[in-house]
Amino acid sequence: MLLDRVLAPVERIPHSPAFVVGGQPISYLHFRALLCRTVVHLRQQGIRPGDVVGFSLGQSPLYLITFLALGWIGALTVPIPPTLRPQDRDEVLRKYGIRVLLSSRLEVVPQGCRLVQLESVGARGDENMDEAGAPPSEDSTPLRLALTSGTTGTPKGVLQTHASFEERVDRMHCDVVDRPVVLPPALHITIAVNLSVHALCKGGTVVFPKSYANEDFFDAIRNHGVTHVALPPANLNLMLPALPAIGPAFPGVRHLRLVGSTPTRAVLEAARRQFSPHVYVPYGLAEVGVVAMATPQMLFEDPTAVGAPEPGVGLELVADGEIRVIVPPMPEDYYGPDAGQGTRFRDGWFYPGDRGHFENGRLHIDGRVDHIINAGGRKVSPEYVESVLMEYPGVREAAVFPITDGAGDTRLGVVIVPSGALDWKALRDYANQRLHVTAPVRYSEVASLPRNTMGKLEREALTRLPAEARD
Repeated sequence: MLLDRVLAPVERIPHSPAFVVGGQPISYLHFRALLCRTVVHLRQQGIRPGDVVGFSLGQSPLYLITFLALGWIGALTVPIPPTLRPQDRDEVLRKYGIRVLLSSRLEVVPQGCRLVQLESVGARGDENMDEAGAPPSEDSTPLRLALTSGTTGTPKGVLQTHASFEERVDRMHCDVVDRPVVLPPALHITIAVNLSVHALCKGGTVVFPKSYANEDFFDAIRNHGVTHVALPPANLNLMLPALPAIGPAFPGVRHLRLVGSTPTRAVLEAARRQFSPHVYVPYGLAEVGVVAMATPQMLFEDPTAVGAPEPGVGLELVADGEIRVIVPPMPEDYYGPDAGQGTRFRDGWFYPGDRGHFENGRLHIDGRVDHIINAGGRKVSPEYVESVLMEYPGVREAAVFPITDGAGDTRLGVVIVPSGALDWKALRDYANQRLHVTAPVRYSEVASLPRNTMGKLEREALTRLPAEARD
């Protein structure tokens, strides 16, 4: 079982680091002791098998230890991003019937939910799991809700059992080294917790930098031999100006995974040149895990691909290139009140709402089904228009949205994040030449685009950008 695999390195390599926090190691032996004490503490707080527990902890080993401790007890965990607004957080708590919220902060929770504040756990270092009691004996025991990003509404959850979570951990494409040293993104994101648990199962190390500012982040990679990094392309794009133009700065990073959205060709080339040559681009979904993965060799041959479907994964294109997938094991539906709607899970398939096409057996993502804009009678993919604009020198990011012109017709507006001096008239002329009638008619300059913690663009917020955006 999953928990047996996580603790197996304690017997083989007890004094090797399971975690590094701000430069200080925590051995596998001490990790087991902390896990034991956390299980005991949570039981004392009244948490029992079958409880639905939300947790909103910071970026530290305590997050992973608490997640595994709740799994040891047999509770169902629901990650609550610390960045959620209180009203959105309360909606998630009510939606999933969460009766206990574990948090590192003192928070006000709605009636019917109990706050358990958890800032730290201490241990002597020699505890084993005997005093923690027995873990669940069934692989089918619920473990975690994998939540969607919430960019299209309140997050939805897919139930992961101990077995299905373990299966997703094993589909991580991280076996380029025997013992991974990973620096994860925000741990409430499914990819981050999967990557971290994979490293622990392999006897590797999970590294937490002093901060996620560029210098601390870079120092952690250099000082601790990090081999695996996962970053949204938007976050990487902000890091690149702080790296040497000619590198790469971190050739020891054997797996740089760009997650959350498909990188532009320019970002991909800059990532290989400045960060690491070992770039991977997946097509993964919170509901079903990794569907396809573009390896470094694939990306050299075809920079816009997201790879071929994984072994055992069924992927088909239906009307207008809409993607549908089926994976082993296949979730039946969303969890809780979102079940039974029949919008995404239908006829045994999952419809993620993406459009794509195949070239040479490799999948390319063309955008979202629900993002199509009818501009002047022409159906326009905003993702395509954005990709064309971001090929122009000086455009770091672009986001397209519908606007209404003086005659009441729908046209395109775009907000641009420049990477330096930008000739706006020349950009407009270039767009008109490349895009013709689907070129934007209004351009606005902003310092940054609204994104969630996975780097996904929050399109609904584009029309609410600050009024000081310069047209």
